[in-house]
Amino acid sequence: MHKCLAKKKLKVVHSTPDNRITPRAGLHLVAKLDELLDISNTIDACGPAIKERKRGLILGSLMVSIAKTMLSGGDFLCDLYFQREDKAGLRLRAVPDVPASTTVIGLGKRFDSKIIAGLESANQKLIGTAFNLLDDTQKEDLVAVRPTIDLDPTDVEVYGSKKEGTAYNYQLQLCYRPHLVVWAEAGYVLAGELGSGKDDPRPQAPSLIKKAVDALPEGLLRPIMRCESGFFSKHVAEAALENNADFAITQKRNPLLWHSMRNMRP
Repeated sequence: MHKCLAKKKLKVVHSTPDNRITPRAGLHLVAKLDELLDISNTIDACGPAIKERKRGLILGSLMVSIAKTMLSGGDFLCDLYFQREDKAGLRLRAVPDVPASTTVIGLGKRFDSKIIAGLESANQKLIGTAFNLLDDTQKEDLVAVRPTIDLDPTDVEVYGSKKEGTAYNYQLQLCYRPHLVVWAEAGYVLAGELGSGKDDPRPQAPSLIKKAVDALPEGLLRPIMRCESGFFSKHVAEAALENNADFAITQKRNPLLWHSMRNMRP
């Protein structure tokens, strides 16, 4: 039998993939998550309408489409075109009609403070929904420990000197600076802001801390706000205490710090 298998010649056929094959099969899992959490409808219910007529692509579908484009490797709006051509992948999406880049740009210009507030409210509800869907063991593990809130801005380099809201950072990179606040133990993003590469994250921190604490599910222990030395400020520490959280802020050791520690009362 082994000799027969060894003598059998396997033929390899090279051909162009047809529309039954997709490199983005993982989008099916994202579609199931959208179905499980009801992401699109939650977004639409929490904020004002982005269009006067509720037909075609509305806010919830727009946000899910953009997220899925990024999750499937898209970095630029032109990537929407390639994903629209992926016939097999379209059948796996929560939003099968991938918008054109011109549509995304046009709707993006309508984003204002009310729509942003609606998205933040939807994110809070989705965190609660996701937490409630966890099994008992996962919930017990999260409830048993104090939630850690991480403030973690990250520079994202972009190209094109005319991009609105960008600036050069200390490494001379043209950047945006997304400022995310994450529930470390669960991996949920609780809040976020977008700044430029030179924006100081400290002025944004107090409002982000409040939004993050408000987004935590009920029944958890007192949270701990944790951040690096770039947030070393009394206003950041006070914001944590005002929102019923403790804080841990990294600070470089220097003579002033040592002097303050020696004079602290026990």
